[in-house]
Amino acid sequence: MIYTIIKRFDDLSTMELYKILQVREEVFVLEQNCVYKDLDDIDLNATHFYLEENKKILAYLRTYKNDEKTMMIGRVLTSSRGCGYGLKLLNTAIKYLKERGKRNFFLNSQSYAIGFYQKAGFQVCSQEYILDSIKHVDMFLNL
Repeated sequence: MIYTIIKRFDDLSTMELYKILQVREEVFVLEQNCVYKDLDDIDLNATHFYLEENKKILAYLRTYKNDEKTMMIGRVLTSSRGCGYGLKLLNTAIKYLKERGKRNFFLNSQSYAIGFYQKAGFQVCSQEYILDSIKHVDMFLNL
């Protein structure tokens, strides 16, 4: 059975945090061969969303306030690609935040993933730029 977990940082167990950091390292550092500062203090004020099956994280993302009106979505990943888990989790996070009065969402997308975010309604709002040696664009969603 697949479980959806939504927790603030202080509510994560040590093992949950370990598994989150482990899967983020596997995807963003090892698979993408990208050295970047993952532990950026944003986790401390973020809401963490993930799908889990048999104690394995299938998809993960975090959300946090970008400013008073906009929620930032970041560290979006799937460890099991092609199964729809990433889009399911992204839509779950948007619905969860919308139910709490949030209507504006912003994210930095790796350029290859633009189509993925467009499926959830996001639109490109910047020129392409390099972040951590990877091509990115900014995207937004207003509901």
